[in-house]
Amino acid sequence: MTPTVMVKRCHVIAREGKAKAFLSLELNGQLVIHGCRLIEGEKGLFLSMPQEKSQKDNKWYDQVQVTDRDLKGLMTAVAIAHYEKLHGRGMSFLSTTPTDKTPF
Repeated sequence: MTPTVMVKRCHVIAREGKAKAFLSLELNGQLVIHGCRLIEGEKGLFLSMPQEKSQKDNKWYDQVQVTDRDLKGLMTAVAIAHYEKLHGRGMSFLSTTPTDKTPF
């Protein structure tokens, strides 16, 4: 079965900096991951999972780890395409309705 990935919410960041958007992604209509970020890196945009700062060592750690390389690639591609679609229109926020079941 091919997984489906939908952007449930996307907030494009208008100010300068490496972070370009905050996203919530839905996987197979069964799981929503809030707090994903699109980051501008040296090799272009990449998807960053939600992170939490450890009080013990003051480092940031991913709260979600995607172990399937193909799924992570699909999530990244969908997030980037959605961001570019919104960014090109000058929009800063989009939330899909719960009844919208069409994958991006």
